[in-house]
Amino acid sequence: LRIQRAELEPPAGAAAASPQLDVIEINVPPRLAARRAETAPEAQAEDESAPAYPVTLAVRVRAPGLVFLRGRGLDTEWSVDLTAAGTVSAPTLVGEARLVRGSFDLASRRFDIDEGVVRFDGSPENAQIDVVAVRDTPDLTARVAVTGTVTEPELQFSSTPALPEDEILPQILFGRSVEDLSALEAAQLAGGLAQLAGRSAFDLAGAARTLVGLDRLDVRDTDEGVRVAGGKYLTRNVYLEVARTGRGETETAIEWRVRPRFYVISAFAPEGDRRLSVRWRREY
Repeated sequence: LRIQRAELEPPAGAAAASPQLDVIEINVPPRLAARRAETAPEAQAEDESAPAYPVTLAVRVRAPGLVFLRGRGLDTEWSVDLTAAGTVSAPTLVGEARLVRGSFDLASRRFDIDEGVVRFDGSPENAQIDVVAVRDTPDLTARVAVTGTVTEPELQFSSTPALPEDEILPQILFGRSVEDLSALEAAQLAGGLAQLAGRSAFDLAGAARTLVGLDRLDVRDTDEGVRVAGGKYLTRNVYLEVARTGRGETETAIEWRVRPRFYVISAFAPEGDRRLSVRWRREY
């Protein structure tokens, strides 16, 4: 199977489970007890261990790009090369998904995802994650590394210059120590940590992008003011982006993906300057 385009969302965060109480009924009338026994789920359950049809999978799934994973602050594009085997009831996946481009918004601050790969070597629940997101400020560069499995991811924070791990997020998000945060900032920090923990959050940027029909929408605060950029794929391998800078100037860039890891980028600056660049990435 060759995927032309896919839109994926992370699963919704698990809601708080209600406590289960063990209830023992006494003095139940015999007729009622017999009727309950006949309609109990255990009496009606069928053997679901075997599939309805003995289907064995042998399918290769490929997508050189345009597999979008969005939601919970994520706005990413991936390429996929997987082989599905096993049975319908117990499938296995072998292969990998690699990041093409992406970003992650945390407490209204943007982290650029520099590296990303998800490796499958059997059960989908045991897929290995290796993703690194980076945010640069004039005083600090922070990195968030996500490793482990998809069901039990592990987060690791680091920074340049080095800071204690519990000080990195407050400094990169608000520019001050955790002890100096206001009540609102502390609430934003708590919400960001909950978002990293996998709980759902309202995705304002995603809602706006969907409303205007763009493939990407980027709003960020720069030294020159707020910069708004929107882009759309003209073809499968040609991406056009138009940006409005904080000074009211327009920037245009066209990206052509010649090969999965080889790009040609043409950019037009507001004052008529033109730039042509070639990007090639080798992961090892």
